[in-house]
Amino acid sequence: MKIPPLLFRTMGAALATGASLALTAGVLTAPTASSALQPAAPAVASTASTLPDLGFSLNGKALSGPVSPAHYRTLSEMSPGTVWARVGFNGDGDWRKNVDEYLGTIHQAGMKVLLRASFRGAVYNKKVPLNAAEQARYGDFVRDLAHYVKTKHGLTPDDVVFEHPNESNGLVSGADYAAAAKNAYPKLKAVDPGFKIIGASENVYASNWKTWLQDVYKAGYAKASDGVSFHNYDPQGDRSKYDFLESLMKQHGHWPAMVWLTEFGTTTVPGAKGNGSAAAGRAAQSEAGQATRITSVLSFLRDEVPWITHAFVYADEDIPSRKSSDRFEAHFGIFANDSQGTITREKPAVQAIRNLYASTKSADARQVGPAPVVTPTPAPAPASAPTAPMAPKPGATQTLASFSLTSAAPTTTGSGVTVSPVTGVGFRTAPKFADFSPAYGRKVLQTNPSTTSPRIDAAYVETVLTASAPSSTVRVESIQFKATRGGDAQPRGLVVVAVVDGVAKTVLTQSLPTQRPRLTPFSATGLGLEGKEVRIRVYPYSPVHTATVEMTDLAITGRVNG
Repeated sequence: MKIPPLLFRTMGAALATGASLALTAGVLTAPTASSALQPAAPAVASTASTLPDLGFSLNGKALSGPVSPAHYRTLSEMSPGTVWARVGFNGDGDWRKNVDEYLGTIHQAGMKVLLRASFRGAVYNKKVPLNAAEQARYGDFVRDLAHYVKTKHGLTPDDVVFEHPNESNGLVSGADYAAAAKNAYPKLKAVDPGFKIIGASENVYASNWKTWLQDVYKAGYAKASDGVSFHNYDPQGDRSKYDFLESLMKQHGHWPAMVWLTEFGTTTVPGAKGNGSAAAGRAAQSEAGQATRITSVLSFLRDEVPWITHAFVYADEDIPSRKSSDRFEAHFGIFANDSQGTITREKPAVQAIRNLYASTKSADARQVGPAPVVTPTPAPAPASAPTAPMAPKPGATQTLASFSLTSAAPTTTGSGVTVSPVTGVGFRTAPKFADFSPAYGRKVLQTNPSTTSPRIDAAYVETVLTASAPSSTVRVESIQFKATRGGDAQPRGLVVVAVVDGVAKTVLTQSLPTQRPRLTPFSATGLGLEGKEVRIRVYPYSPVHTATVEMTDLAITGRVNG
């Protein structure tokens, strides 16, 4: 069959198209009083699967209409989790001006950025080969781009992941591509060791796509990137291409690594009758068929290929006729626009995507924590004999302390116990009780670790629980966080230590998964920590000092005895 032109496009222009996890301490690590800890084993995912983080390849000003803050905000609100914008630049022309125009609007909308750094247009136009000089020039561009977005726009490894260019359909050999990536990799890490870059961006419809990708890896690509970006416009149901990629990455020691599907979707050429089924292949779809196709692929990734953690719809909007004479290429957007590129309406895919992610969030919420206990409603007391709320009986299990972490002060404290505010010790910057991202719409305790490994001789936050009566003791049975956040581009983690009457005891060492779900709740239960004073300390760690670890809604349960 004839392959759609989209699937062979190149990058001549400066801008291109641009679960919860429950963790239980009792099975993760044995308590130890050692001050130097070994990393815990990787967390085991629950049986509930998670949709990939949602992203959009932006057509943007070069291919469509003006940059629209309102449109980008709409994109950012289509999933309750992180939403990513994919946009690309090359070193030709005034790339800094283009970066300023797009990144400011994307960041203000609350989206994160997959930032593609492309070869010069002369390479794509066959005017110059990707020789050693061009490879070095590309590496310099990656370095300069990373430095600019970090210093001018304040983007951290939490905010941005970089991407090597699209595979250029035979114009660049696999060996030359890998050589350019190897030139760029150390230059990127010199700007910030936390920055990640993925690539190969293989077009799986080129006749030589497997051999090209094999050549890339034979030339050392595994040591030149943090993972792979992959393009696949197949409908749901066929794992063969993903299985090949997994096998190749394992063969070259590049597993596990980041694997993102950075382009997928389907065109809605007017008059197309496709219903979104797998049998329709890569043919044009009706708008309803596009909605079915996109949500089916996302569900397929969730259920069958969960190691693909991010999926980018191509594209956010159509290309107006004045920008493209190719009707097939022009209608991949999930938003329609007019001849000037101004958004006019949503296609059905927009609401279908919203519904899919909203329903998954609701399902995840139902799976977190024990089922509610239903108790009979007591008869009301006589009006003449009002009763006051009763305090827990001595020794009864209760919430000893809870913190929403919108401030340092406890939200509630138990009966018979005194609780101190959360304080921070030894951090590079003071812990912040603030929004870590406007897109998430909630506040957390945000810390900047001073260690890159799980250790208890580093910075920490703590609260102190003290029995109010001289003859009483506090017994802590469980420590729970409703949500913690590690990061999109690197693994991080927490060490929880209890200091009972001056004696330290490690109760939890746990990494927070790379490419984590937005909410990562965990709990340490069955602790039995009893004393006059119990200090709960949390030591965050990160592979780089500049990265943050965040947590919210701390609850400590137990009893007051005596």
